Amino acid sequence: MICEAITSVWTNADIIISYEILSGGKIISSIPSNSLLNLKKGQRIFLIRRNFGPVEKVMFSSDIFSFDFSSPSLIFTAIRLGKGYLTIEPNLYDPDNLIYYQIEVLS
Repeated sequence: MICEAITSVWTNADIIISYEILSGGKIISSIPSNSLLNLKKGQRIFLIRRNFGPVEKVMFSSDIFSFDFSSPSLIFTAIRLGKGYLTIEPNLYDPDNLIYYQIEVLS
């Protein structure tokens, strides 16, 4: 269940990626791995984990994104034009099961 406090800050322009990590490390995501996500400057990506279990590592391109460390959810805001990435890797280091998103901030 997604907390109402988090959903109340979403807008129609935001990209929501909800995901679940299974006990073996496989990630099931609302947006398939290797997808290209085109964003506009100021647009946000919300990462919403749907379950508890194995720990994950999230990595992103800090040159095109800002990250709100005060938020209870993972919110990335596109701040500069360019190309980058966003990855979710289960068990802190499990490259065989990570999911990867190509990001392009266009305008």
